[in-house]
Amino acid sequence: MFPVTEVKLNQNIITKALFNMIISQHVFGGNVASTELADMFKVDGTLYGDTKLYHSFDIGSPEDWGNDEEAANLLALNRNRSGKTQSIKMGVYKMIWVTIDRYLSKQAFMAEGSFAEYISFLTGSLRKIKKVYDRCLINVEVGTLKPSTDRCKITITTPKGTTQEETNRLAAQTIAAKIVVLKADLEDNNRDFNSLGYLRSYSPENMIAIWNVEQHAKITKLDLPTIFHNDGVDRGGFREINIPAKWFGDRATGDLTLAESSGEVGKERILVSGWYDVSQTKAAIVSKPTDKAVYLWAGDKVPYKGQVYHDNARDKDITVLSTTLDKAHYYTENPDIAFVLVSKEALPYMSGFETGTEFWNPRSLTSNHYLIYGHNELEWIEEYPRIQVTVKQAS
Repeated sequence: MFPVTEVKLNQNIITKALFNMIISQHVFGGNVASTELADMFKVDGTLYGDTKLYHSFDIGSPEDWGNDEEAANLLALNRNRSGKTQSIKMGVYKMIWVTIDRYLSKQAFMAEGSFAEYISFLTGSLRKIKKVYDRCLINVEVGTLKPSTDRCKITITTPKGTTQEETNRLAAQTIAAKIVVLKADLEDNNRDFNSLGYLRSYSPENMIAIWNVEQHAKITKLDLPTIFHNDGVDRGGFREINIPAKWFGDRATGDLTLAESSGEVGKERILVSGWYDVSQTKAAIVSKPTDKAVYLWAGDKVPYKGQVYHDNARDKDITVLSTTLDKAHYYTENPDIAFVLVSKEALPYMSGFETGTEFWNPRSLTSNHYLIYGHNELEWIEEYPRIQVTVKQAS
């Protein structure tokens, strides 16, 4: 039976005065998705200072040498005045916590082993929440990025075949050809791929192609795979990561009027993880949980008016009364985005500190476990390209 609300011991068949005991208990640990992509962008921070500075300079140009005539110009100055500085600042601080009881809670367990599993789950969940936070933060930032220049916004039109297999194969061939050209362009000297307009060349080994897995599967899982073989050559030499299609989309340009029912909810998803007070006309992010707030992760479907959320951890029901959502808090899925291509150094995710602490309350015989951490406000480094590749099928 699930879920069990009460347990009644069975009377022993032989001795009626005795009751059969519980055989065993098992506490599930619960897995969460990896933070592979977020880990790639992590950079070290310290408790000293709160800012990292990134300096960019363009290169100069040659000029004719005038042999003896150059002597008169010996004291002339030719400074490089192209320098631009970008700063990345610490400024986001979060806390995750849970209360643990090691006394009366033990009465619910038949042995130390199962009780230890329970305590391990509660304390271990703090790190798991942090992993979910990291994954949501970076995935949505990457999937909804704004291309750094017009040249970085690439649309590929693929031909339509007579069968689905042929259509997918033709798409694979077309995309592979475009990637080869893109690789050559990135390796060449040009000013097209960074918003600074500085002359640069970019190595494919330092670039990551983050794929919409649904788009990627069409061209890699073919019945007759002819292009995208496993040696990676046809992929431009870029490292590849697949993430679900829900993370790719376009950031909103206007406030959203919430749907009246689940069937009317469109492709809009939450952009910013946080506690949303859904009792106000416009749902607003608040810093702490309240009886009127629900936690929405980035990538979640936007709520609809009248929706009832059950907060499992707090065992509370929260009804959405809001009718609008701010444009800064949602994006719209775009299934045509095939992948984005960025440098591993383009989105520094700087950890200032991450510390776990415990406070013992001798009167209630409980302990509060805290995980407190800080990181920078995310910002793309303009030195590097941010490329978005959209694929559309010809009609």
